[in-house]
Amino acid sequence: MLLIYFQAQSKPNGLWRVAHEERDLPSARTLVVSGLTPFAEYRLRLIAHNVVGASPPSEPTNTFQTIQAPPAHPPANVTVRALSATQIRVRWIPLQPFEWYGNPRGYNISYKEVTIEETHGNFTASDLLEEPLSGSWSNVVTNDPTANSLILGSLEEWTPYLVIVSAINEVGSSKPSSPPALERTREAVPSMGPVGVEANATSSTTVVVQWGEVPRRHQNGLIEGFKVVYYSTNPRTALQVHVLAYNRLGDGVPSQPPVSLLTFEDVPGPPSNVSFPDVSLTTARIIWDVPLEPNGRILAYRVSYHLHTDQSLNFSKEFPPSDRTYRAVELQSERYYSFSVEAQTRLGWGQAAYALVFTTASREPPQPPSAPHISRSQIQSHRITFSWTPGRDGFAPI
Repeated sequence: MLLIYFQAQSKPNGLWRVAHEERDLPSARTLVVSGLTPFAEYRLRLIAHNVVGASPPSEPTNTFQTIQAPPAHPPANVTVRALSATQIRVRWIPLQPFEWYGNPRGYNISYKEVTIEETHGNFTASDLLEEPLSGSWSNVVTNDPTANSLILGSLEEWTPYLVIVSAINEVGSSKPSSPPALERTREAVPSMGPVGVEANATSSTTVVVQWGEVPRRHQNGLIEGFKVVYYSTNPRTALQVHVLAYNRLGDGVPSQPPVSLLTFEDVPGPPSNVSFPDVSLTTARIIWDVPLEPNGRILAYRVSYHLHTDQSLNFSKEFPPSDRTYRAVELQSERYYSFSVEAQTRLGWGQAAYALVFTTASREPPQPPSAPHISRSQIQSHRITFSWTPGRDGFAPI
């Protein structure tokens, strides 16, 4: 029987070990030695055996290096943790130098969104790679072979992500990748309002608002409720209606575009900004503005006045909607007169605005109010309540 031993030495002055053994091949001149480590330096020597014993070792070869191969395995202990609504930190244990099997390049972190259907309602990752998942993977590469963490950013809020990590060198990446890790980003306020918002007037003062769901991708957490927001930048324009969803972190983005509508027409509110800019002993000019709540198209105004102490002589005059001033003449001097102004829509006359004026030729600025009065019971940590007594008005309403 003929035995041939091939011995390998991986370090200068290191121990020689049997790398390969062949039997009954006395005529062999070429053999393949396998089981070597990629990208490692070796020397080889040969020992022959016969029935008498072993020969001395041959002279060793010159030092040679095996070629590169993909890394031995992926990084170990890959864990993920949500840092915010849009960031996840990925951690792992780096490869040791001898595990790279080549010139190291770094690590490739692959991640993708996982839908509720893909997780089967369970927040685990153990079987997610065993069946195909829709969508494509995103990749981030760190070129530091010693790195042990990386932060994924610009992610969707309140969304589960599947993460795998592989080591890469000059010739390839580790196969397989690390076991999948699953994490959900944190909650954020909803980034979109509900869809299908509808608003319909049911009277002059009521509106019924209906809406659908916030798209799942924009819920960003557990929806706790909804708020209806409505406003009008001008009382004579349409009402603008939005609906927003909220969760434990706060209010979300209102629905867009706003729903515009008009409530049913009604009698108007009182005209606004009633005052008397010009007064004499026998005349008084009154001015007014449109009602803050016109409740429809203003068709006319009506001004009525009488002595404040005598309502038996009541004067009244109507005006077109473009007129908003009237001069009353032949008044009694130095007497108080009570004026009222009303607006009209097609549903009738509305509430009146009342004002008192004194006919005089010597109107003057008002006297100062009294000093503010503050009692100890009205003082709180962030606010106070105080009162005062007005001075004379100088025959012109404050």
